[in-house]
Amino acid sequence: MAQPKNSVWVAHNGGRFDSIFLMRELLVHRKLVPNVVMNGSKVMSLELEERNLKVIDSYLFLSMRLAKFPEALGIENVTKGYHPYLFTDLNYVGEMVGLEYFEPPPEGSEERKAFDKWYRQQQSKPYVFREAIYYYCRLDVDILRQGCIIFSRLIYRITGVLPFYDHTCNTVAGLALKIYRKNFLKEEQIGQVPACGYGVVNINQSAIALCWLKDIETMLDESDLRLCSKLSVGGERRIMGHYVDGYCEETKTIYQFHGCFYHGCERCYDGACYNSVLCTKFFTLLGSTQRLSRMFRQAGYTVVEKWECDYRNDVDMTPYRLKQLRLTSFFEFIQLEPRDALFGGRTSPATLYYDMKDTGLPAMYFDVCSLYPYVQKKFQYPTQHPVILKGRACQNIDVNQVFGLIKCKILPPTHLLFPVLPFRSEKLTFPLCRTCVQCQQSETCQHNDEQRALYGTWTSVEIQKALQLDYRILIVYEIYHYQKREKIFDQYVNTFIKLKQESSGVPKKCLDQNGVVVKEKLQKYIDDYLKHEGVVLDASKMSYNVGQRTVMKALLNSLWGKLAQNEDVTVVSFLESMDDLLELVNDRTVEVTSLDFISDDVARTTHRKTASLTPLPNRNVIIASFVTAYARLELLEYLLKLGENVLYYDTDSVIFIEDRANGKFLETGEYLGQMTDELIEKKTSAKWIEQFCSAGPKSYSYRTNIYTRYNDDGSESKQQDEIVHVKGFSLKGAVKKLLTFDSIRECVEDPNKEIEITYREFVRENTQSISKNKQNDHCMHNVTIPLQHPFVMTICGPTQSGKTHLLIDIIKNINELIVPTPDKLLYLYTAEQPIYGEITDYVAANHETSALKHCEFYDCVRLGIPTIEHIRPLLGERTLLVLDDLMVFAMSSKEGIENLNNLATRDSHHLNLSVFFVCQTLNFGNGKLRSMRMNSMYHLLFNNHTDTRDIELIARNKGIRLPTIRKILADVGKKQYGYVLFDGCPHSPANTRVRTGILPNECTIIYNTEKQFV
Repeated sequence: MAQPKNSVWVAHNGGRFDSIFLMRELLVHRKLVPNVVMNGSKVMSLELEERNLKVIDSYLFLSMRLAKFPEALGIENVTKGYHPYLFTDLNYVGEMVGLEYFEPPPEGSEERKAFDKWYRQQQSKPYVFREAIYYYCRLDVDILRQGCIIFSRLIYRITGVLPFYDHTCNTVAGLALKIYRKNFLKEEQIGQVPACGYGVVNINQSAIALCWLKDIETMLDESDLRLCSKLSVGGERRIMGHYVDGYCEETKTIYQFHGCFYHGCERCYDGACYNSVLCTKFFTLLGSTQRLSRMFRQAGYTVVEKWECDYRNDVDMTPYRLKQLRLTSFFEFIQLEPRDALFGGRTSPATLYYDMKDTGLPAMYFDVCSLYPYVQKKFQYPTQHPVILKGRACQNIDVNQVFGLIKCKILPPTHLLFPVLPFRSEKLTFPLCRTCVQCQQSETCQHNDEQRALYGTWTSVEIQKALQLDYRILIVYEIYHYQKREKIFDQYVNTFIKLKQESSGVPKKCLDQNGVVVKEKLQKYIDDYLKHEGVVLDASKMSYNVGQRTVMKALLNSLWGKLAQNEDVTVVSFLESMDDLLELVNDRTVEVTSLDFISDDVARTTHRKTASLTPLPNRNVIIASFVTAYARLELLEYLLKLGENVLYYDTDSVIFIEDRANGKFLETGEYLGQMTDELIEKKTSAKWIEQFCSAGPKSYSYRTNIYTRYNDDGSESKQQDEIVHVKGFSLKGAVKKLLTFDSIRECVEDPNKEIEITYREFVRENTQSISKNKQNDHCMHNVTIPLQHPFVMTICGPTQSGKTHLLIDIIKNINELIVPTPDKLLYLYTAEQPIYGEITDYVAANHETSALKHCEFYDCVRLGIPTIEHIRPLLGERTLLVLDDLMVFAMSSKEGIENLNNLATRDSHHLNLSVFFVCQTLNFGNGKLRSMRMNSMYHLLFNNHTDTRDIELIARNKGIRLPTIRKILADVGKKQYGYVLFDGCPHSPANTRVRTGILPNECTIIYNTEKQFV
């Protein structure tokens, strides 16, 4: 660390590898805590302020392999070498190691030919590993050094911005925005959008308040009373000059829901602290709330108050449930959130398999030239701030005259092959029916208009296109209308497209047979470019500069992304003080999502704000929404023209069947926004696709025709390409042999077919270390992982799902499954079953060899749900207590609920009890039995083919992505009585948290939830 101050360290892809080791060295051994910016477990930048030292990842600026640097940046006389990554022996001296230790390029590629030539040369030489790795690493560093210097100097010379050193630019997107603001942005042109939209109401708090008001409304309806609230026709009532959340006129009762952050809850917030949104201290907010309630009471009103934190505990209000309420039941009552209008590109196969033999028509692969720079240059964008229209003000508005965002309920037509409006239901979709998407229905839609209607927020340009294609607006809830609009990116795009074209050199069509420039042809090219792009090229500067071309291309494609950066992100902190850690953990304004101890002195936390979001400077999600909307509409025009001939599309490209006789073809060009042929290559005959198959978005393969390649030596060769793209997999080595066109086609033809891939990966741990795993998509171990007594396990599943049979199997294998093993079984039930006799007989027959000596059954219908004092005399030294489907019976009385909760939670640990709490659903009784679920160390949930909400609830609470848990459910669903165990025991191995097959005679499958499950 004895480096001069004011230095920048650069590592290519270092955020995923090198910086992790550096972080651990600093934190554990040097006792230095750096300032870090992280994205998940990836380090984007690392700084030591006292030394003015910064570590960055060059991959975030130049997203290419290091081996591509010499070609892309024009580094002369240097080529990245080859190294046996899988071989490590510093003292090895001998013959060249085998090919199995390398990861060679794909067979048949030019890179593979170069590798094979190098490998043959090395086989005749002695291989000294220490010298080889030194040379290889030094060459890598030299390539990186030269590449970064070229990149940095080019940027500084052209824009005046010095990359790498700027603290606000950790990615090429941040750098592009910095350049734009410095050189192109006008004053008061782009407005800063509040994090949750133009309003002060916290969106999640509004949804939870409406949920409580709905409960009150339901309760009053039972007594034929009416609640006036935001949910009612007349809206909120004004009492003594103040709007109240709810009011019942018949009883003169005011209902007030107090959001903890906005009303200064003394249990959640320190009164002396400052509310960053309302710009006052929390005790001031609490005082205002209390004075208002006191004023209402003194005037003769009854005031019913509910604090947000109390209601969350009452009904188990998860973030996921709040989101669903906001998008469905309470959609019309929630203010417009601009980020809801931000969607990505549309990607999907339109046909799963195509063979040219069936039609005789070739398939083509076209790509839009620089789609995002094109729409940024061509179209106008919102500037300054919008006019906000809500409710009745939106009723007579002609949406064709609106420019901005529209929150509405809209009905799609039934006939479109390619719908217009995006709709987010876990994944981005473009549906004609909301319910079909939410239910993942594959059958023909039979839903009515109300069920098909889409609720959402979209840009006005997409809504207007949708109306042209027979969409019908049902209700408009809110509008952001921008009175000012202009082209704000055209000068930026023109500047860098000019430099990119000039650095591409003189086009070949402007050269004669001897390679000499024909001035007339060059001038015509310059004139045509001016006509199409409005950019004047300088003939004197048109010389090939591969480095400048690469840098300009990166800046052109990266600008808009920074505008869309989300404020609601997790922050990673490293804390040296226990006081700082306790302050963070106890801060009700943040949610701590993980806590790990790097060493005895340093803790690593990830956390996010829960109460309010601070708007980030340099962000405008509305402009970003327009960029992506314009891009989707450009692709849509091509899809509508091609119709049923489309095979696959992805953001800015389309694979389609070319049928010129029927007008199903696309023209190509060389300017922005025009189509280019992705198959065309220099020195080859015409190419097209003969066979195509796709297993889903980002997963496709195709075979071309047999074409002729004209080699440099004048010879010709016949070739056929087979291209495979599968998201999440690097197609090299053994993986490339498994993922082929034929194997993907077989998966398409047979949905039950699976391809199991084994691969090596580096796993970045929260403890700032890296482990190397060789793993399958799911790992299988024939082992028994015991349950640690005492514990509470919730066993949940519908009727006849297999709960009772599993209990019997657990009891029969109790010596291996529960450690230490209980000596007594106490079984509480409401309906006697014949299998109870089987349990009694088994315990009696095996009492000499088993640690389980006694069993006793307790009829709760006859005796009631006991208190702990009632069953204390029935307990053994270590007892297994089974509470078998007692929920319905317990709900019949307050005492029953209290006794059942106490048995499963408060008293179990102190009395050396392990508890099996058996139920049919986790949310029975509107959350009144929530404490049992929260207190459970283990959750064993049977697969419910009609309702997966219980399993998804536990998965969300444990931070497991829904697509991952649904793939796991599909896997366990192949077995009768399939189930998933979520292991929360602190003594269990960390990599066994989600598994199935817990019995000794079963094959235990442990699921890796940290990576994509295929």
